[in-house]
This record gives sequence, C-alpha cells and structure tokens, in this order.
Amino acid sequence: MCRATNRSGVDETQGNFVCEGKEAIVRKSQLSKEMQAGIQSTLDLDEHGLPLADFADVPETFPAPKFTHALNNVEIAEGSDAHFTCRVEPASDPKLEIEWLRNGQPIEAGSKYIMKFEFGITTMYIKGPYVEDSGVITCRAKNLSGVDETQGNFVCQSKLTYPAPHFTIGFDDVTITEGQDAYFACKVEPTDDPKLEVQWLRNGAPIEAGSKYILKSEFGIASMHIKWPFAEDSGVIMCRAKNRSGVDETQGNFVCHGKEAIVRKSQLSKEMQAGIQR
Repeated sequence: MCRATNRSGVDETQGNFVCEGKEAIVRKSQLSKEMQAGIQSTLDLDEHGLPLADFADVPETFPAPKFTHALNNVEIAEGSDAHFTCRVEPASDPKLEIEWLRNGQPIEAGSKYIMKFEFGITTMYIKGPYVEDSGVITCRAKNLSGVDETQGNFVCQSKLTYPAPHFTIGFDDVTITEGQDAYFACKVEPTDDPKLEVQWLRNGAPIEAGSKYILKSEFGIASMHIKWPFAEDSGVIMCRAKNRSGVDETQGNFVCHGKEAIVRKSQLSKEMQAGIQR
C-alpha cells in the first residue's frame, strides 16, 4: 500500500506481492520435452531392442534337466573318503533341485554326507564311510520342466579281511534224561573277527536265545545251555558260524529220554521188600 496525505486530505493505493521459494534440489527435468520423450522410449526397450512391455508378463522358462557328465563307479577302502561329482544343465535355473539317494533312499546332508551345487556342478563327499554304506548312488535333478538322474556303484571294502570260519573243536552227541540240563560247546576261528556270527539250530530251525536256551560266544568258544529239556527237544543240534569270507558248521545228535509219568519201580528198601515178599 502507498498512502499520500496533505492539509486537504488523504489518498492510497495497494497491490498483492507473492515471493515463491526455490527447492534445494531441482527435481524437475531441465531437458526439453522432445529429449525427455526420446530417453523414455529407450528405457522401454530390452537388451535386444525389443519393447519390454511385450515380455512383462511372460515368466522365464528353462528346459528339463540333463546330466552332461554322469557319475562314475567308486571303490575305496574303509577309512578313505568317497567323492562323487556330475554336471547338469541348465545351470542358471533357480528352480533346479538336486537330490542324492543310496539304493533308492534319500541321503540327508550332514557332517558325514556333504553336498554342494555350484555353477551346474553337483558333488557329494562321504566322510569316513563303512562297508555298510556301499550301494547304488543316484543323483537326481528336477525342475518345472522335467527330471533326469545319473547313478553309479559305490563299494567300500573292509581294511581287514578275515578267513572263512573253521570249527577247530566240535561237540559230541548228548544223551540225557528229562530233568537234566544239556550243554553243548565248540571252538571256532577266527576269534577276533567282529563280523563273525554264530547261530544255533535244531533240525534246521533256528534256536532263539531265552531263559531255556542260553547262548554265548566268547573268545572263539560258542556254547549253548538247555535248561530242563523235554523229550520233544531231541533232534540234530547244529552250530553255524559265518563271516564275510564264508560259512562253517558242526553238529551232533541230542537225545532226551522222557521219564515215566507213573513210577512203577518200588521205592521201598530191599529189606522191606524181602519182608513183604515172605
């Protein structure tokens, strides 16, 4: 407002004044509209010069897996680590899944089984395997398009090899009467084989250990104690020993005579029997 005054009167005039502040960062493009349109059209193209909008809703697809390098057979001795490796395509598929199996059963990754998959190379390490870890090893790959697998035989051999069992002392035929215990014992080599198995049989059928049949195998001595046998326990008794190298067996006849249900023999002394006879 501007006001003027004198002795005769007053007059004034006015107007609005607006001062707009500037932004600290210039956010608005300083390019011309033509240059902005050219840059935007370039951003809308892919690396092949095709419009991105044409592919925006199409997911990337990969072919079914295919092993380009198969598993090999592996044979080692106990105490050595086993290593399996194979190569599979497509290596860049984020949906590709790898599974390891032994004799058709999945193998769980852990401190013994170490599994890796990088750049299409899949590996499995078995640390300190034993003979019982042997079998058919399978590597299976699958994605959204299909499945492929490769396999190889894994053999882990024992470091120590023992000869086939051999009975150095067998057992004789045993004949008893009901009420008496029966005892069988034999000696077999090798005595230090931890995989040696001893089995007892009667007439070809396995005998189960229990309160009646007491079975032991210590320091190469195999024994069986039959407590309170009956006549029906009679038969051919066999002791069989086996390990990874072979089998041997020894056998003998067991006869248990039954007692008469009725005691027919006099229980009197000879003197009393003589007196009664007179």
